Amino acid sequence: MRLTASELGIRPFSNDRYFGGHGACPGCGAVSMLRQVMQTVGPKAYYFILASCAGSYFPGEFTVCDSSIIFTVYAAGFAEAEGMSQALELRGRTDETVVAYSGDGGAFDIGLGGLSGIAERNANVLVIVNDNQGYQNTGGQQSGGT
Repeated sequence: MRLTASELGIRPFSNDRYFGGHGACPGCGAVSMLRQVMQTVGPKAYYFILASCAGSYFPGEFTVCDSSIIFTVYAAGFAEAEGMSQALELRGRTDETVVAYSGDGGAFDIGLGGLSGIAERNANVLVIVNDNQGYQNTGGQQSGGT
């Protein structure tokens, strides 16, 4: 079944939730993908960004989006996202979304145990894996997803 952008709730960039001023490389495809994710998920979201070049998409003292961004380490990121999801559920805040954003190295190598754990527990976390075929911000070493 194919869905159109409007059926998925993706709006034009003019109503963007992700603004200019990020530190990603010019033309980075992951920024466009993340922009679409933020448009689809909406403003009531918590993004757990596992260690990767994605950290440069959200410069420290400035914000380029209107959602909560939590930077985390490879091995703990998925568990932290699940913890936030459970806390929101306990407080009855079921209209908020938890997103774990990782590169392929963080998901398939260093963070595989955490990813496997939240899958096993059927955690209410939207997992986004940017499979760019390696550890690109450290010289392009291959990952388990390459």
